[in-house]
Amino acid sequence: MHLNYLCALNGVIPPTQSERFHYCELGCGDGATTLSLAACYPLGRFWGIDLNPSHIAKAESLAHEAGLDNVTFIAADVATYDRSLLPNFDYITMHGLYAWVPLGVQAAIRDFVSTKLRPGGLVYLSYNAMPGWGSVSPLREYFVGRAAVLQGDPVSVARQVVSELVALKQQQAPFFRENPVAADIVTRLADADPRYVVHEYLGGSWFPRYFTEIHDDFTAIGLRFVAEAGVIESLLPHSVAPAFVEKLEQATDIRERESLRDFIQNRFFRRDVYRRPREADSEQTSVRPLHDTLFGLIADPRQIPNTMHLPDAPSVSLQGPWFERVKRLIGYRVLTLDELLADPELARVNPGQLIESLQLLSASGFCVPCATREIEPPRGPSEHIAVVPRLNAALLARHDWTEPSLTLASPVLGSGITLNALEAALLNSLHLRESLDWLVEQLAQHGIVVRGADDGQVISDQRAARQALQQAMQQFQRYKLPKLAYLGIVVPRA
Repeated sequence: MHLNYLCALNGVIPPTQSERFHYCELGCGDGATTLSLAACYPLGRFWGIDLNPSHIAKAESLAHEAGLDNVTFIAADVATYDRSLLPNFDYITMHGLYAWVPLGVQAAIRDFVSTKLRPGGLVYLSYNAMPGWGSVSPLREYFVGRAAVLQGDPVSVARQVVSELVALKQQQAPFFRENPVAADIVTRLADADPRYVVHEYLGGSWFPRYFTEIHDDFTAIGLRFVAEAGVIESLLPHSVAPAFVEKLEQATDIRERESLRDFIQNRFFRRDVYRRPREADSEQTSVRPLHDTLFGLIADPRQIPNTMHLPDAPSVSLQGPWFERVKRLIGYRVLTLDELLADPELARVNPGQLIESLQLLSASGFCVPCATREIEPPRGPSEHIAVVPRLNAALLARHDWTEPSLTLASPVLGSGITLNALEAALLNSLHLRESLDWLVEQLAQHGIVVRGADDGQVISDQRAARQALQQAMQQFQRYKLPKLAYLGIVVPRA
């Protein structure tokens, strides 16, 4: 749905999901995204391909446990796999793959896309970008050089190299003193998962790319750039500082504009969407996909702020009776843009202002495009629930309590929704029908502390910790559970 929404924002006809469609993820890892989508779209047919057999084995195990029969996982090298065994695809995605493989494999990926993407189909790829990485690429060289002489497994080597870099920064080595971006990255690496550090800095291939290079790679095989995958990037006045808006608006050539934007914002990472044109495509853009898009809120309307804080542009305030009306209308309903525009109480609002406000809400993550209409929240006791579908129940059962988040599949959204660690723990206790005392004990066994909601301080007193959890449970049942039911993630049970 997110990829289709980006098409709608940019006046492009997206692939249809009203009939069976085909989706492929290259470098799918353990299949988390592919499995989530397969659970959301029973009409879709999904393939995940990854070089690592252990990743595929884990994905297949979870697919079997979840009862998903519309997903296939393949342990193979995309450069050598027999593509005649695969269908043509409406969607081909790759996250963190293209710029992390040798140039020959990049060519094989382009050949795969060229032969397997249907007309009208979409390609999504994310990659380390230039010029951002240009000033800090010496960090990668330092990692590789030190790894060649240090002893131990990759994770321990990564920890040791990070410690060395932190020490150099603390000693105010000129490289870090004169390169504050690199110094900031080293500070963040000190708190990062060392497995991420291994992937990012010790991989065999590492090719940060300029947008112009990626653009030329994919237009050469007949694709056209649609948009960057973040919603805010499609709203130019709200995605860069005001001083640069006019200059970017004057750059009508996509290749020129995106390259200029990357230099203005010193981009480190890009997520781009390309499309294979259909023969029947018109050169003119269409507004119909946007007007037909279903919208809903992923949070209770009372929890949505009126001010949107944007990374590189001034904050935007959305206030007044009309905005409260919008939040009420789609708080627990899913409506199209046309249905919102037809509401009598919104008739006095400028349609352009309403459309822009919805787009800003979606950029902030509170308002999302939806795959289906809502599921009515339960009217009975909210504590008597079960987690659905089977994939979500399996994910909850397998969840490591020490992980910071858990993403569950929502058939209404057509994608995942992420719970924080506390929300996952509260949902687990309700799903298992366990008491609050059980939850307190589980948190203690996993070494998880309870912190105050206001000051973030650790609550050491057991009675106070239990009281804090009880208050958190009440809030969760009041605000979050009805929303999870509306999104098709929990159902009431006797």
